[in-house]
Amino acid sequence: MIFVKPGMSPKEIVRAVRALKGVCLTSVGMRDAGQSDFKNRHRIYDLKTLAPYYNAMGLFSAETHGGARWHVGIMNRRESPFEEGGILRELMPNVLHRPLSAKRTCGGTGPIRRM
Repeated sequence: MIFVKPGMSPKEIVRAVRALKGVCLTSVGMRDAGQSDFKNRHRIYDLKTLAPYYNAMGLFSAETHGGARWHVGIMNRRESPFEEGGILRELMPNVLHRPLSAKRTCGGTGPIRRM
């Protein structure tokens, strides 16, 4: 099922969601692949090969950016999250994109505080 079509207004999206008779699924796989603890962080080159499959899965949304992925992309790889968002938007037009927005995202990740 396609939830979102290019050009839909926010009101149209909300109306479509409210009319659903089930649950919506969100995948966090793309964001997680970019912030792996195993140091195999995927770049946009890798993720854009997966995007058409995400688009075909019938997902409501995909968490595509944020957290350590944002920080590592900007600080270490000198990648633009906005350029990446544009690439994924072209390849996944029928999926809502959700960036993770956390307090530390813009300031960078840091050590975990011990309590």
